Amino acid sequence: MARTPKMNDLRALRVARQVLRMAADDRQIQLLESLLGRTDEAILLLVLPEMVGRGRPTVLPRLIELVDDQRPGVRNFAIDTLVAKKHTAALPALIRRLGVERLRPTPDNLTLRTKLINAVAHIGADTDAPVAPLMEGLELADQRDAVLDALVVVGAPAVRAAAYLLQTAERARIETALIVLSHLRIQAAPELVPILVGARDETTRALIADVLAHLAVPE
Repeated sequence: MARTPKMNDLRALRVARQVLRMAADDRQIQLLESLLGRTDEAILLLVLPEMVGRGRPTVLPRLIELVDDQRPGVRNFAIDTLVAKKHTAALPALIRRLGVERLRPTPDNLTLRTKLINAVAHIGADTDAPVAPLMEGLELADQRDAVLDALVVVGAPAVRAAAYLLQTAERARIETALIVLSHLRIQAAPELVPILVGARDETTRALIADVLAHLAVPE
């Protein structure tokens, strides 16, 4: 137990494989947990699924760290597992990584951006947390469809944000709102009716009425 953390990656991997053949006990868990901090991909892809499968809480903070890993295998396992667990503590890391990738968009990172968009939406569904970063993501044409589908997952908070944008005086914001509300037409109408009723000026009332009329038309 004391020597394993000091071993090189290849030897530590051999030890981990050998230990996994033995009966599960506290010592086995202890040794595997001591390997969570390693950086070798083969060790991580062996140890992480074991720790997740056994419901060890120590694995979740490590998965959050690995959201920033540059290796697709390790990173994708981390993101997919955090989504499956709906681990809300991972949202800040996922949103931050999405922001980093959005600042340097290329065809090469589109798959990663899409994965992050979906992860943020599913973990933060029905909350306000994903709305702002996803709305910002609409600026990039190559990921717009993924963002709109993600906003459907988020649901009512996304509709409320778009409805708020409708009531601003900025044309770009209104256009963004119309795109979102058209895509979320099923969730949008019930949210917009109270805004229409409570609208204080004729312009806002007319605009929301036009949007509701548009949403009522089948695609």
